[in-house]
Amino acid sequence: MALEKLKVKEIVEILDGDVSLGHFESSHFPPMAFEMKMPRLSGPEICTLANRFEATLTYDQSKARWEYMFDLIDYGIGSGKAINIISYLFNEANFARKRDPELSSRDFKIYYKRTVELALERINSLLDFDGIKMIVANKKVLLVPNVDTSEVSLKNIKSVERDYIKSIFERAIDEVEAEN
Repeated sequence: MALEKLKVKEIVEILDGDVSLGHFESSHFPPMAFEMKMPRLSGPEICTLANRFEATLTYDQSKARWEYMFDLIDYGIGSGKAINIISYLFNEANFARKRDPELSSRDFKIYYKRTVELALERINSLLDFDGIKMIVANKKVLLVPNVDTSEVSLKNIKSVERDYIKSIFERAIDEVEAEN
């Protein structure tokens, strides 16, 4: 399953806020620099998040933060809640909880958007050889095939009917819902 590909330490460390993705400079004067990373989650916060999704992770200081996040993703895969868990991590509300008060609302929006782009870029560089990529669509994180659409040819297609397009669309929705 594609979700199993997320169980890599380098990806988990991006998701739990351990990895710096660059720096953001505020628009006010004098400009301030902010480190760009996913919101940092402590071990207890990861366990609280797990409980939100009905997992029973207990914080006991025996593991590193990335190991708790790994366990949460593993639970998500087993329970079918992985997409919801990862979507929560990328949600603007999650970022807002850890928002630096020095960031204006305008700068925060830019910071959030750019951080998500950089996190996805970094994660996708790790997933590239697996033939999948992570995207955010309608506030949901999805894993989709990493295909180059620039070489799609329409030469051999004689006709495309509405029913055919509808059936392709319905199959695609079924695949997304099945987390494939």
